[in-house]
Amino acid sequence: MALFDPIYNELLHTQIMEGLVQKIDILNSSSNNTILMGTESFMGHYLQESFFDRVTDLIERRDITVDTATTDKRMSTKENVEVAIDFKSRVFESYENLLRTGRSLDTMTTLVASQFVEEFIKRHVNLAMGAAVNAAVTSTVMFNSALNTSTTDFTHLLKGQELFEDKYDEVAAYVMNVNAWFDLRRNIISNYKIDTVGGVQIATGMTETMGKPVIVSNIPALSWDSGVGDIKNRIVSLRPGAIRLTERDGRVTRVHEVTDQENLGVRWATDGTVRVGLLGYEWDIANGGASPSDANLQLGTNWDANMDNALSGISVVDSEQT
Repeated sequence: MALFDPIYNELLHTQIMEGLVQKIDILNSSSNNTILMGTESFMGHYLQESFFDRVTDLIERRDITVDTATTDKRMSTKENVEVAIDFKSRVFESYENLLRTGRSLDTMTTLVASQFVEEFIKRHVNLAMGAAVNAAVTSTVMFNSALNTSTTDFTHLLKGQELFEDKYDEVAAYVMNVNAWFDLRRNIISNYKIDTVGGVQIATGMTETMGKPVIVSNIPALSWDSGVGDIKNRIVSLRPGAIRLTERDGRVTRVHEVTDQENLGVRWATDGTVRVGLLGYEWDIANGGASPSDANLQLGTNWDANMDNALSGISVVDSEQT
């Protein structure tokens, strides 16, 4: 029994790692790299990076009839701030139940690892999308509700692109819930491909979306009650790198015997941290603080716009829910 921990811990760690690599590769590529998940080593609660903003009116008219002094323009410095959120996973099962169901530790470890992969992707995409939607809506400039009395069609997608001004052609993917998806697809027949990752469907190859993939999921932030049960859909347009999810390297996994309960058993446990970043927005450290709750992470006022609208990565358009 001395080898219990190393053997099954290694099995859990390996299966989670292999499963995440496969699923994340599909998510990154199928979303046209608008939602990026990865792993790297990092410390602290935040990633803080300085960058230079664009120079307004960089090129101006030159008057050759005067000899007056000119006024130089300066590049202003801004900051990008990503915030780390922490997660845990705990599963306990008694030996008695394993015996009665005929399950082995190998089988149970595989089941736990498989569900962890799906739930890890689903949870963090949902949280990050909620943060993205609410940040864009709060900033107002990247949000349009003019079409919120009509059901979703290609005009909502065009309106989402229009908010990016001359960067409209860089929109690489759309995100919507199932209700909006079926409104968009109703009475239209075309060939498309669907990949499913962590409970999220990604459809590609559709002419009505101008060839851009659509990420379809009932993420809570994609529905909004405008009052007295009048539910609106929220259609999200994303540029590449709009949402960044970076898991800290060194995820802790443990599988060990539990002997202090009424029934002896096994606990599968995992701890980890994921950093969330949004293109065009910085985490407000003063308002949001460190290790935010799920609700605080998705609060729009905890994300501050930090670049020109055309350079941000997220726009939101409302439609009517049928």
